[in-house]
Amino acid sequence: MKPEDFLKNASGKVAVFMHDDGDGACCGALALLVLKKFNVKPELFIAEHGEVSAAELKRWDTIIVLDFTIDHYPELVDAMKGKSVLVVDHHAIKQDLNKLGFIHVNPRFKNPKKYISATEVFYKICVKAGLKGHEWISRLGGVSDNSLDGSEAEVRAAARIAALKSVKVKDSTIKVAKLLAGATSLDEVLYNPIFDKAEETIEKEIGKQIALFEVSTSGPIRFFQIRSKYSIMASTVNRLFDMYPGLTLVVFKQFEDRWKISGRSRKNDLSKAFAEASAGIGVGGGHPTAAGATVSDIEQFKSRLLRILK
Repeated sequence: MKPEDFLKNASGKVAVFMHDDGDGACCGALALLVLKKFNVKPELFIAEHGEVSAAELKRWDTIIVLDFTIDHYPELVDAMKGKSVLVVDHHAIKQDLNKLGFIHVNPRFKNPKKYISATEVFYKICVKAGLKGHEWISRLGGVSDNSLDGSEAEVRAAARIAALKSVKVKDSTIKVAKLLAGATSLDEVLYNPIFDKAEETIEKEIGKQIALFEVSTSGPIRFFQIRSKYSIMASTVNRLFDMYPGLTLVVFKQFEDRWKISGRSRKNDLSKAFAEASAGIGVGGGHPTAAGATVSDIEQFKSRLLRILK
């Protein structure tokens, strides 16, 4: 079955699991819009490592996974067997789920180095299923995930969406997905007051972190610990990478007993490096130029990564 036909024939209890970022939110919005055409109202969930359970997946008849490497987690894959499953992703592939009877779409099947947002991939499928007039959401997803440069307005809108998540507004990505699905243009992100306070707060906080980075680090591979109550790792490393594109940047932050890490580089393949450095102490991967990891031992990760990159 083609992915567009899967959307046309979605039935029963339908769940959409989307990554907890701007790209994921845009994917979720497109899912709401295209399924509405076929009188299907899905329930939206966040897809993040540690937040999706096998028990949760078993509850649904039809499962759509967007912008999340569910093929990296065997226990989650097992929980979906026997279900109608569509996976649309753009990260490094660990398992071809098409071989299990799922529909697994990822541009890396044809070109492992392909870098395009999940929203852009999913939008093409939605258009084939009959969705019209929402290309601006596709572009916003691409800008949010740095696969498109974007206009000044698109970059600002992506930053406002990231800010809302960063100040820890509950279920912010789900709220943004629903807002986008009901919007008619980018202006409803640029001028919606629900983003204003979050954007102001995060801009000030990122400015503080950048100032600390500039006086505390040196060398072509730079590690920097984020010490903030806000979830600004991705926003901070993206801003720093715009300022210092020749560096390999690795920022990290502690969350209780684990560390979350985000990296950017044009000189090294961080996807492979993060996966290797996190082996046995967590999980890691992503794109060659932009990768992430969650580990239990940050010092071991750092020393491994330095050895791998050097």
